[in-house]
Amino acid sequence: MSSNMSLHGEPVPRMTSTPEQDSPQPQPYSNQRFPSAERTMRTLKSKAEPYDNVFKGGFGPYAPPRDLPFPDDANLTAYELLAFLPHCLQSAHVVYRFISNGGTRSVLSVLITVARDMPKEWHANRCGTIMYKAMKDAGFEGWTVKVHDRWHASKKAQWNETILNVTGFRTPAQVRGIEIVEDDIPFKSLAAGVRRMPQGDDALDLTRMVQHCVLHQEEEWMYPRDYAKLCKLLGGPAQVRLEHIDRMAFKRWENTVPPPPRLWSEGEKEAAMKAMETKPKRYRASSARMRTPAPEVQSREATPKAETQRRRSGRPRKRVRLEEIDVEEGEEILDVEEEVPHIELYTRAPAVYVAPPADARAPSAAAVNLAFAAEHDVGEIDPFSAYAFGGPRHSPPFRMLHEIQQPHSADISGWAENLRWTLEQRACFWHAVQTEGWNESPAHMELIAQIRQKQVWASDELLELLPDMEDEEPDFVVMEKAEEEVA
Repeated sequence: MSSNMSLHGEPVPRMTSTPEQDSPQPQPYSNQRFPSAERTMRTLKSKAEPYDNVFKGGFGPYAPPRDLPFPDDANLTAYELLAFLPHCLQSAHVVYRFISNGGTRSVLSVLITVARDMPKEWHANRCGTIMYKAMKDAGFEGWTVKVHDRWHASKKAQWNETILNVTGFRTPAQVRGIEIVEDDIPFKSLAAGVRRMPQGDDALDLTRMVQHCVLHQEEEWMYPRDYAKLCKLLGGPAQVRLEHIDRMAFKRWENTVPPPPRLWSEGEKEAAMKAMETKPKRYRASSARMRTPAPEVQSREATPKAETQRRRSGRPRKRVRLEEIDVEEGEEILDVEEEVPHIELYTRAPAVYVAPPADARAPSAAAVNLAFAAEHDVGEIDPFSAYAFGGPRHSPPFRMLHEIQQPHSADISGWAENLRWTLEQRACFWHAVQTEGWNESPAHMELIAQIRQKQVWASDELLELLPDMEDEEPDFVVMEKAEEEVA
């Protein structure tokens, strides 16, 4: 069954408990609170930094709202979901898809740590806790990753792992029967808090759209409202290949050791606090609590624990099971059984911020146009093309790199790699720190080349065009040779 196929029609198995498990446990004597301990806690709280509330955990201060709706007719890879929409792990639809396609707490925590600029270390246990709650809210009592197959076994024959479409996926609030209205957010803001942008087989349409909006920040595209319109503008949906599917992505990342959280500067923390304070508030619609469920939705079977909760709260609590959520069936794309071995010679490390030199000043448009009129290459019509002067200029005026268009995909010169490196800097760090101080001067070009060599940084375009003979040599030798060729 497709991840977008209706899962309606079967009762949710429940894990039963014994009387001993339901019996209250005696409280240990050491739990009683002593005055000295309370004074100590008050003292510690009084000395807490003002940033503690922003950096105490979660997915980071720049994560999009939890109940931001999923776009219609959108193919999203596992990496894109976790990089741009990390709260998707609180959606039962996403959890069901990931675990059915071979996901584990470990590999999902690795992906989050690599993809997001997390304030705190993200453990597999925290990842598991979030998923358990999401599935419990959807009616999967007693669900864990290890026992997931109890629900999925009957659906394996029809399950199609190549379906990446999220049409009909519900947010955590919608699964609980609450209609939370979240304002659309700027597309470019999805890049905020991303530590390593989706690349290669981890990237699809949403990556292309976010990068476009980061480069053209004057364009006011809103997510998810303008998803279909922007995707069409950029050439329409890309073809989904076997390498894009969840199971292949999990195999690529399962043995990766994630980097530790980076240290945030005081300036970055202040920017994060301001961003948190200016976030739009979500609100419930006038008919927030769904009073009348859809005809096909059945009441959740009562359990002793649920009955106890109803008596305590004085009102019934209804949640919608994932099996009861209607999702349109997606179109088959590939035969998932035809697995192709994936060989990854090199994996780019998460982006590391490098502050640009403070001496660069943008030249006037008149100066650039005058230089272009006198020195441009034959056939070039745009002074801010990567090839307007055949490459970087060697004398003033020096154009700012963020104003220069991206090079052709077949260009793997040092000039092209420098432009792509600065694009990654803007995409990952524009929301918190200065990223637009680089220009095309020889001094800046040499400095960026040294940074790339130190970071062992190479673009996807360069990696795709490396000669086949390099497979016989160690990765670090390949990268050193590539740097020498394109520098």
